[in-house]
Amino acid sequence: MGSKGFDRYAPVWETGGVRWFVEQLPGGGVRCIADHRAAFVEVFVPKEYGGDGTGQTLLAELTAIIGATIPEGYV
Repeated sequence: MGSKGFDRYAPVWETGGVRWFVEQLPGGGVRCIADHRAAFVEVFVPKEYGGDGTGQTLLAELTAIIGATIPEGYV
């Protein structure tokens, strides 16, 4: 999260035990980062796939996979 493009004040939402930072991108897409895991997961959701404008619809499906395969905590 040290990238100069990362917005530490971006909205956060949590689902299924996975916390996501959600950043709106120009053009209507979103950039989402799951943290508090052994590996961060960064997902770019184009406007066409975001559905609700936050990417939550698509990311809800990824949450179960992340929760099952990437342990909580930092290495």
